[in-house]
Amino acid sequence: RLIFVLISFAIITAWMAIASALRAHDWYPYECCSDKDCRELPAGWPKATATGWQVPSGDVIPWNDTRLRRTPPDQDGAHWCTERGAEDGRTLCLFVPPMGM
Repeated sequence: RLIFVLISFAIITAWMAIASALRAHDWYPYECCSDKDCRELPAGWPKATATGWQVPSGDVIPWNDTRLRRTPPDQDGAHWCTERGAEDGRTLCLFVPPMGM
């Protein structure tokens, strides 16, 4: 009986982890993410410059660029979407909280 409880717990825990990972990309627009290309940026990113937001790759997304978006109110921080999810990939979208825009 204990083995059944342990196996059930392991299955439920694994299912919850998978479901959470799948939901992580639910809010990103498909044109930005393709379900794999976005992630939250660490604190301190992006950095404001005179011409726009600088992302970790060094690229600057101009203030009036169409790739610049607002982070939804139910999400935290800034989020960066790049081709293939690569740190050096071309920026597809940059989500910045309203106070940062």
